[in-house]
Amino acid sequence: MKISKNIKDRLIDALITAFVFAAALAWREAFVKVLNKYIDEEHSVWSEVVVAFFITSIVVVLVYILLKSDSIAESHFLKYKEEDTEKKKEG
Repeated sequence: MKISKNIKDRLIDALITAFVFAAALAWREAFVKVLNKYIDEEHSVWSEVVVAFFITSIVVVLVYILLKSDSIAESHFLKYKEEDTEKKKEG
């Protein structure tokens, strides 16, 4: 059975997303345990807020880096594609 490239790419993206989600849950648990060790039981709500803020900050930075690197890679690809097209026309 032959699977189209688009479906295969989407399946790979979904699997990667699932693995990243599982890793994020593991890190969240680790952060909560560390903060609960140093914060009193009555301040545990604040530890949840700190964890949520910290994880959100990391995600925002990573998404920004990924989007920026993707746009840079795309611009380089288009530049080299244009140069290759010009060389083919000349030669």
